Amino acid sequence: AIRDADVADLQRAAGLNYPVTGTVNATLQAAGTEANPHGSGHFSLTAVQAYGRPVKSLTANLAFVNHEAQLDDIQMQAMRGKVAGSAAYNFGNQDVRFDLTGESIDLANIPELQMPRLQVGGVASFTAKGSGPLAQPLINAHLQVGGLVLNGDRLGGLTADAVTHGYHLQLTARSNFPAASLAVDGGIELRGDMPSDLKLEFSGLDINPFL
Repeated sequence: AIRDADVADLQRAAGLNYPVTGTVNATLQAAGTEANPHGSGHFSLTAVQAYGRPVKSLTANLAFVNHEAQLDDIQMQAMRGKVAGSAAYNFGNQDVRFDLTGESIDLANIPELQMPRLQVGGVASFTAKGSGPLAQPLINAHLQVGGLVLNGDRLGGLTADAVTHGYHLQLTARSNFPAASLAVDGGIELRGDMPSDLKLEFSGLDINPFL
């Protein structure tokens, strides 16, 4: 049992150095071997900073069974939104699988979407399922954005679907703008310089936000 422990202190004791800080509470009962442990427990993280991003809280149930570490009932609150679902990691073949949903995610609070000349806002929800080798899982994701805002101009809604096959990502996006249409189709290679082949079609689109 761990109560109100500092994540940074635990990492130092375990010889780890991930950019994660916060407070952890956990209970765990386990036995077996390193390759095939079995047991169950629960953990919660609060006041977390992970890779420079604030996370209000993260909780999950943990189980070791069938050579796997399984996380169920994942609940994370961050970026004024929340993420829920399950995930698992196989110690033998190093395969992963996950099934996650997110809602009420504030895009304005995601620094990677903000550029010097283009500020992005809106509220997003998503579903993402994946399975396969840790380095190249097969991922199927759906994204829906409401109230998309570019440089202060409100455009409307947007939906996107992404499917990966190895290092190849197939992308499809469609707009739901009141007086315009936008469509994106194509593929992106997820390695090297990420060469892409994308087709963009639009009509009636207000170019003021981009200018």
